[in-house]
Amino acid sequence: MTIERNVDLALFRRPPALLLRRRFAANNWLIQRLEAISATVLSASELYMVLLPPGTLDIEKEMKRSENPDSMDADKEEVAEIKAAHFEDMLAEV
Repeated sequence: MTIERNVDLALFRRPPALLLRRRFAANNWLIQRLEAISATVLSASELYMVLLPPGTLDIEKEMKRSENPDSMDADKEEVAEIKAAHFEDMLAEV
């Protein structure tokens, strides 16, 4: 290819300016939508992490469980039973 042919292709056989503007606008629209989606996902995950009760994500316990999956049965945690006396004590304070 010669230089003249390259100049001819670059100057005279390019797409119309309207198509270039539409392509630019479409790319900007897509970028804005992707940024909005990523910001929404990030905000939702941060909110979820903040609202989790303390102790939900115990990394050391998860590492032990991944090393020895059979020990999960022996790791039963006792859950405190909620009784009416708890509510009566709280209502008495108010």
